[in-house]
Amino acid sequence: MLFRSAADSLYREISSLTDSVGGLLQTKIDSYTRSLKTLTSNISDMNKRLNAKKQALVRKYAALEKALSRLQSVQQQMSSALSSLSK
Repeated sequence: MLFRSAADSLYREISSLTDSVGGLLQTKIDSYTRSLKTLTSNISDMNKRLNAKKQALVRKYAALEKALSRLQSVQQQMSSALSSLSK
């Protein structure tokens, strides 16, 4: 009888832990699933912001490269003009 009582008690305890509706394990699984969804959404949002920032930096770099090229061209023209003055 003592064994049966202990077995019944153990069964109830295990059932309360593994119950698919309100058991501790299911509650933990649900909590981790929600956390995972939140983290996945946050990662997706961060990736979108990162890509937008990358594109902005690429455009800025291209504009700077273009400006540098124009400045070098002006420098060459000025150097040429100055050298022709000294002749």
